[in-house]
Amino acid sequence: MNTLMQTLKRHTYGIAAMLLLSAMVMPLVFTGSTAAAVLTSRSIEMSTSSPSASSVSYTLRFNPGQAGTVDAIVIDFCEESAVIGAACTTPTGMTVGTTLSVLTNNGNDIASGWTAEMVDSGDALYIHNDSGLTANTTHQVVATVGGFTNPSATGTFYARVFTYADAGDADDYESDDVPEYLDAGGVALSTVDDIDVTAVVTESLTFCVSGTAPDPGCANTTPAALTLGEGDPGAEALETDTISEAIAYFQLSTNAAGVTSIKLRNGAASGGLNSGSNSIPPIDDTEPIELSSGVAGFGVRVPAISSGDDVESADVVGASAYASGSIGYLNMRGTEVTSPYGDEIANTDTGGPVSNANVPLTFGAQASNLTPPGVYTAAIVLIATSTY
Repeated sequence: MNTLMQTLKRHTYGIAAMLLLSAMVMPLVFTGSTAAAVLTSRSIEMSTSSPSASSVSYTLRFNPGQAGTVDAIVIDFCEESAVIGAACTTPTGMTVGTTLSVLTNNGNDIASGWTAEMVDSGDALYIHNDSGLTANTTHQVVATVGGFTNPSATGTFYARVFTYADAGDADDYESDDVPEYLDAGGVALSTVDDIDVTAVVTESLTFCVSGTAPDPGCANTTPAALTLGEGDPGAEALETDTISEAIAYFQLSTNAAGVTSIKLRNGAASGGLNSGSNSIPPIDDTEPIELSSGVAGFGVRVPAISSGDDVESADVVGASAYASGSIGYLNMRGTEVTSPYGDEIANTDTGGPVSNANVPLTFGAQASNLTPPGVYTAAIVLIATSTY
């Protein structure tokens, strides 16, 4: 009897152990398509990861799990996980896009004939073409679809990607009743808060005068002390039949979007050159002119156009009353240059930034037989005003 009881106990323990082993193994059984393979090298790239961003493009990349024909691709988006068969709730605030702009297979464009639309009540993306694509495990498939709105909350969300040999099977896709598929794989994505970067660019105006052309940034300027006259250095004197000239420069840099105006103000009361109560008068015309022999006068000219050293710089344009490229042609409008704000001699024309524009100013004078002897001077002030 004892032997019989022991035998029955051994059989009973054996059956119980088998049942226990079965219970442990069953949850590990894959419940999807029996012939399915895993999509490899899979990813989804978002054009922006900002929460609630709209008009976002998603680019899916994967290598097929097995060779064959793929007529449809389904991408389902879930809050919970990428595990196929688990609960799937569409992330809050997310809208699935359907604007297919790119579809390639092994780098070849195959987008023509493919259609993107929503399935599962708008929760999943369905890309299909009855002619399909020829899947090869070494060939990458890339699909870019626009029109998405990202989930409204920050954090991780998931995509489940399925391929189908028959587009008709995928047409009825539902996350809680997944039709039999060819291959599948999961992807994790995330939305994150933006990094807000603020950088302030202040209004800028760099303006200088120099006796020689300055280096960029108004570097290496020299005193703009000009001597007009003919003869040996140190003994120069104005003549009655020769217009004597000398050059000074101004350099302009500004980030102003509007026009920058350069005005000239003459500190000599006559608007020309003064020596006590005597003067060499300003030329005072509507445009630069050449003085006739024996006519006294003082003036300046500006090039018609002077470009900055930056290819995107605005041009500095000489004002019509002063712009000339001809030697001996000068002007100085007496009333305007002696006014509190002076007379405009140049500007940036249509406006805009300018960088390191060096503009030569040619001053010239001539005496007459009636010009009294003396040292004639003028303090010339340039004023740059930018509109931002």
